[in-house]
Amino acid sequence: MSKADAVNAFTEQISALAGEPVNQSNGAGEDLFIIETISDLIELDLAVQAACSLVPDIHIIGMITFTRDDRTILGDSPEDLGERISLLDLDAIGVNCSGGPVQVLRVLATLKTRSRGMILVTPPKAGCPQQHEGGHVHYPATPSYFAEYARSFSQLGVKIIGGCCGTNESHIAAMQLSLDTQVR
Repeated sequence: MSKADAVNAFTEQISALAGEPVNQSNGAGEDLFIIETISDLIELDLAVQAACSLVPDIHIIGMITFTRDDRTILGDSPEDLGERISLLDLDAIGVNCSGGPVQVLRVLATLKTRSRGMILVTPPKAGCPQQHEGGHVHYPATPSYFAEYARSFSQLGVKIIGGCCGTNESHIAAMQLSLDTQVR
């Protein structure tokens, strides 16, 4: 796909989401775009360009996903991306999905050292899915496991913590309780 085709595709998608322009008096419209599960910095940059051209001054969070070897699908490491991602027109950066909390914490720690003080965010998935008999898919990370990692993410300085694939309200509640009772 050419860069122009990619920008056109992102523009079409973002236009569908954009709705009414932001109106501070009544709160209508969007005030934040989250661009997630990106595997390439060029792809992220093009999506950011499309968003900014449609909704100037919009806040944007950009999140990269990593494979089991701590690299993107195209082979970039967090070390490779850290400084480069901080040069994009983003308000926050993060890692989503990927292999689960332990991997995401490791990758975010590396991004933090290279990303010039950017705000960090993460919604990891609940581990690598496992298929059981009958086709049922199970994610192994429990709510208590997520609660432990919520504290670790907070201690790293992550400002927005959530859950991706395989998480549910029990995971979120456990993370909230863990963060609420964290000794600061």
